[in-house]
Amino acid sequence: MKVLKSLGCIAAILVCSAPAFPQTGIRYTIHWSPVTGADVSQVLIYRSSVDKDNNFVPIGSAASSETTYTDTDASLEYDVTYWYRLKSQNATGTAGSFSTNVVSALSISDEASESFKGQCRIDSVVTVDSVTCRVYWTTAVASTGRLWYRRVGESTVLETETASNLATRHDLLLEGLAENSTYIVRAVTRDQSGMALTISASESFTTSSSSANFEIVASAGSVVVPEGGTATLGVKLSAQPSDAVELTLERSSGDTDISIQSGSMQQSLS
Repeated sequence: MKVLKSLGCIAAILVCSAPAFPQTGIRYTIHWSPVTGADVSQVLIYRSSVDKDNNFVPIGSAASSETTYTDTDASLEYDVTYWYRLKSQNATGTAGSFSTNVVSALSISDEASESFKGQCRIDSVVTVDSVTCRVYWTTAVASTGRLWYRRVGESTVLETETASNLATRHDLLLEGLAENSTYIVRAVTRDQSGMALTISASESFTTSSSSANFEIVASAGSVVVPEGGTATLGVKLSAQPSDAVELTLERSSGDTDISIQSGSMQQSLS
């Protein structure tokens, strides 16, 4: 049998076809470079939950024309690292040696211990405006990263572009969110080799509303203006706005010969 050499330099990009949110379960999809060799009929997929070198058991196969396999085993668990390797097989059932590269995946549960969360942890979600938030997270090793997120009550999971720079401290913007809505977000990171995938525990956050009912707060309920003189009235919003807000001042009662010298101001987000 001709051993499938292309598996020895497998592209070995491991991603999740269905993000590992508690509501959707865990699925890992292994991607490899196209198979070469007319005598190869199948690619055999093996998995280990013990270590990257031993105890690999067969979990499935793919035709030689295919380049992906999705592990949907219901027994996949959070807080367990899984390793995957491949073998080629010919039409008579003879298998080649294991692929050189080993890929791993770990999904961290919300209830995980601090030791697990230290590998990939969302630190904070900061509101930028009513439809934009910035997510900050850290990883134990220098990694690339992206974010999975979905709106609570909806099944569609969205993801950001991958930040390709290797770092241990990360941040990305989530844009185009719905106002006044709760979201769940998870950080998805890959180490420098590209072979180790880690998914953080989920973090929830709620967007603000651009139509918040701000109250206008005056420094005094009324102002006494001496004849021929001036007086100052301080005005502010009851809460910090998400953008510039223009306030217009008008006289509501009192002497009609009193005028407002400066009738508007702006309070901007600082």
